[in-house]
Amino acid sequence: MTRLLGFLLVSALSLQAADIVVAVGYGGRRMTSTDGQKWDHLTEWKAEGGDDFYNLIAITSGHGKFVAVGGGGFTRETQKGHILVSSDGKDWQPVGDWPNRVNPVTFDGKRFVAAGGGETALLYSDDALTWKRGAAIKTEGPGWAFWFRKGAAGNDRHILFGDHDTTKPRRNFCVVTRNGETIEKVDYNFPAIAGCAFGNGVFALVTKEEGIVKTSSDGLTWTDRLTLGPDPSGIAFNGSVFITGNREKLLTSADGASWSEDAGAKLPGTLLAAKDRTLIAGAGWPGKMQSSQDGGKTWARSPELPPNGINAAIFGPVR
Repeated sequence: MTRLLGFLLVSALSLQAADIVVAVGYGGRRMTSTDGQKWDHLTEWKAEGGDDFYNLIAITSGHGKFVAVGGGGFTRETQKGHILVSSDGKDWQPVGDWPNRVNPVTFDGKRFVAAGGGETALLYSDDALTWKRGAAIKTEGPGWAFWFRKGAAGNDRHILFGDHDTTKPRRNFCVVTRNGETIEKVDYNFPAIAGCAFGNGVFALVTKEEGIVKTSSDGLTWTDRLTLGPDPSGIAFNGSVFITGNREKLLTSADGASWSEDAGAKLPGTLLAAKDRTLIAGAGWPGKMQSSQDGGKTWARSPELPPNGINAAIFGPVR
């Protein structure tokens, strides 16, 4: 009986999902890692890609799938976008034909929402395979070049940020939607952000100009929590705490309100993904990657990769 129970336990464990990290970037770069250090299954469409049709910009995970989005260029002819779906980060299926760049993409536990159904329209899907055009925002405000940039989802809301002002200090717009089909609120006078994340029932972001950390439960109202300082390296949620910082320091918070500095830790580049004590950072062009296994106290460079910078990464389960 003991041997049988042991066999059943091992069998059950073998069926559980194991986390990997999947990263995407310029030239259609896609790659996977089990530790954030060594990268495998590296594929791309174009060597040394730019801000063009081949650029993959964002990635999320949900319903057992990874969803990567991107595309776009500076002319109407090169504005086409991508939605790619994969169950393992290795083999990718293109979904749909998109006339505009698709970015970002978010998942709230039930539904995927992306921007890209036209210049300022949203897309939504319940399975990552079939997408519908949703609501659109009006191109109002002081600027003209509307580009969606970043997003996060949770508490039955998707919050998408973009920029529309070419003057300085740069301003973002902040779009709040519950489902991608209707818009709950648009704020056209939002500060430009360096990153955003959701965890423990809270949205947290860090602004690009001054490194101000803001939090919200719903994206409708925001509270300033901390001034990190210039050149923030983004923000991520590692499963239990938020992490933000710059090249000189790293701070953590469980609720986004109270922050503590982790002595000796720092972020040597843009924080792309975090899970427990494993942090992954992009250290500039072209595609240089670093990882830390101790929460940012020590960092190791990944083996050299071919050119093409990395835009986004995410931990997610595969079976």
